[in-house]
Amino acid sequence: MRNADFLRVFIWQHNFQRYLTPIFEHRQPFWFFSVIFAAAILPYLPLLLSTITGGFESIRSPEVKNSPALFIGCWVLFTLMFFSASQSKLPGYILPAIPPAVLLLCASTAKCVQKKSAALLPILACVGLIFPVGVGIGLAQWNHASNIGTMLHGEIARGIQIALAAAIVFGGLIVAYSLRRKFAEAVFMASLATAFLLLLANRLILPGTDTIVSSRPAAIWAIQGHSIRADELAVYRLPRAYQYGLNYYFGGTLQEWTPENNSARFLFCSREALNSVGPANISEAEETPVTGDGNIFFIKLNARQGK
Repeated sequence: MRNADFLRVFIWQHNFQRYLTPIFEHRQPFWFFSVIFAAAILPYLPLLLSTITGGFESIRSPEVKNSPALFIGCWVLFTLMFFSASQSKLPGYILPAIPPAVLLLCASTAKCVQKKSAALLPILACVGLIFPVGVGIGLAQWNHASNIGTMLHGEIARGIQIALAAAIVFGGLIVAYSLRRKFAEAVFMASLATAFLLLLANRLILPGTDTIVSSRPAAIWAIQGHSIRADELAVYRLPRAYQYGLNYYFGGTLQEWTPENNSARFLFCSREALNSVGPANISEAEETPVTGDGNIFFIKLNARQGK
């Protein structure tokens, strides 16, 4: 009742229109979520092969209609198919499919371990190889990034290097246990590797990337460090996600800067838009200290700008 636009904005626009039309410009091909799903269950993607094989075998069983696995499998497939048909696609839409998918992987792998299935040897060996290969690819991609601040780049790169060393150790142990047909130990080591690498990421890697993917540090820097109010601030040609983030942390839609009529004292703008602002309008400009990619500038506008 306090929000008069609730039914129109939340129910109609953000559910029906978002599903039926690309209103928010989140266009992706139909197969988009198959890639997201594969990435979401890494490093256990090889286990999906044995799970699918076991599922086809179970279909022939007369008890399949009463099987919890059938319900859970339908849960996964329906989620993937339903959102694949949507005209707007974001990776987080299929999160409800991930827990049941992992549950199926666990149940299938447990059965194979109990049966000491020979197929587990190459599958678990591949799981072990995915850890160092995946982290190594991540490190290589990071080192090729040319627009990251030097200090921040080095800190995150060191974190990934530590993760790579851990991934090599764990991956080697998983492969070794698999070759010795100690499948339970290999599965346990894979679980331990996942938990350990997530801990490293949370401690050494993700805190640094926050300044690259989020406008939260910049907003905190402006609000708490410099007492800048929303009515004093404008934005100009920012990436859409970055501008939405600033709107959120400043508690409203920030005004768009124009050279003709604007009362703002401060401005956030992209590197590409910096020349468009013009030196006559700029009192002081600097890369936002909390923006690690060096592509967002914080500008103090000339006093005459508000007249």
